[in-house]
This record gives sequence, C-alpha cells and structure tokens, in this order.
Amino acid sequence: FSKDCEISVKVNLSTAEIKARYQDLSPEIEGVLYDVIARLFNSIIYTSIIIPSGFKSADQKDALKCSVKAQEGYLYPLRKSLLFIYKPVAYIRHDDIQHCEFARVSEFAAHSSRSFDCTVVTKKR
Repeated sequence: FSKDCEISVKVNLSTAEIKARYQDLSPEIEGVLYDVIARLFNSIIYTSIIIPSGFKSADQKDALKCSVKAQEGYLYPLRKSLLFIYKPVAYIRHDDIQHCEFARVSEFAAHSSRSFDCTVVTKKR
C-alpha cells in the first residue's frame, strides 16, 4: 500500500451493531490506507496483524520473490517467523524450524547467480 494515501472509511453498520459485534471498531475511521485496513481487519478477525519489519532485500523490498514447488510468491522473513504468500500460504515460526539446507550456492563470486535453493526442515510435532 502507498504510505502517502490518506483515506476516510464509514462503516456501513449502525452504532448499536458496531458496539454489539465489534468492540474496538469506530463508526468512521480515518488515516493512512495501510493503517485503516489493519485496524478494520484487527477488529473483524480478532487477531494481531503481522507487519514486516527489520528485513530489506538488496532492492529495499520487504520480501524475496521465490517459489515453493511450482507456485511463485513472496517470502517475508519476519522477526519470529517466515511467511510465504501465495498458494498455499505458509507460516513457519522460527521455533518450529529444525534446520535449513542451502543448495546451488556458488563458491566463486564471479560465477554466482542471483538464485539458490533453500529447504526449510521443520520439527515434527
């Protein structure tokens, strides 16, 4: 989402319905687009929103373009987990990782490609 986009959203419910069903929701929400959407989701699904922070790729992105099996998507390295978004969504907590295996990593910088294989092995529960 654009960090400069300011919006105002009016919730299409009566004040009584909002108070009965969604305690943290206001009848009208104003602010930056990503913050308004996060507040709406937070009120509706009663769970915390994960915000990528702390990781930046070489081109200053919050995620790495990758594929899991044949599905392309984005891998978000988060502070306490890894999140792969597309089909299927995969969420792996760091505590659940047994080890990672890297393959096709070149020893010579001049011949290295910009890709590698990484296998994340999780603990059995």
